[in-house]
Amino acid sequence: MVHNGYKDAAKSDDPPQWKQHEQEVLEDLKVQNPSGTVGKQVTLVVEGKDAAGKSFRRRIRIDNLQETSPGRYQLTDAKHSSVNDLTKASPEQLRGTFTTNQKTVYDAIGGKDGATVTKVTPVGENASKAGLTPNRPINIEPKVNIGVNAPEGGIVYKGYP
Repeated sequence: MVHNGYKDAAKSDDPPQWKQHEQEVLEDLKVQNPSGTVGKQVTLVVEGKDAAGKSFRRRIRIDNLQETSPGRYQLTDAKHSSVNDLTKASPEQLRGTFTTNQKTVYDAIGGKDGATVTKVTPVGENASKAGLTPNRPINIEPKVNIGVNAPEGGIVYKGYP
């Protein structure tokens, strides 16, 4: 199985390793934030300008989202590889694991090459489950946390970009 360009060697009767990793990241974030809600698989509509100054509107599904201060949220994406050590990956190498929409959105969140985000709007049922009001814009932190699997076990968080 391939997930975001990386081969997953999980047995067919076991949950894919990347799926297990997503769950481990979720549980780890809950431990780090015991009094808060950690949203799971929240769909976001993100608007902004890319590095060329062209307006964009993209839909992404973020693995996790949690409130860092009233009305401000951190986005966390779980990335797993059974082949490559993502703990040593450069920002550009991590970028290679992103979907097309994630590349545009994550670059803008971090202000990469002058890209900017103007609006982030959670939508759908998982937004409600995360304690958000669907279709009401939110503020986000200026980097995306990427939770990668460490070869020796555990999770390492890397900011992108």
